[in-house]
Amino acid sequence: MEGDKLMFNIIEMTLTIGILWTVIAFTWVPLTTTVEKTQLVNKTKQSVHNIYTDITGKVKKHYEK
Repeated sequence: MEGDKLMFNIIEMTLTIGILWTVIAFTWVPLTTTVEKTQLVNKTKQSVHNIYTDITGKVKKHYEK
């Protein structure tokens, strides 16, 4: 009885993981395509670079006084 319950849980978990794996596989390509089309990564990198440059410039000016 206890073994049957464990086996059922293992089968259920395997099916759940398989379904999730399939869903992620089919949604991954449209997600990466959208990110590449909108160039979100490049815009984020540019924003971070601008903020970093602005802050380091202010810090240098503060210590040069």
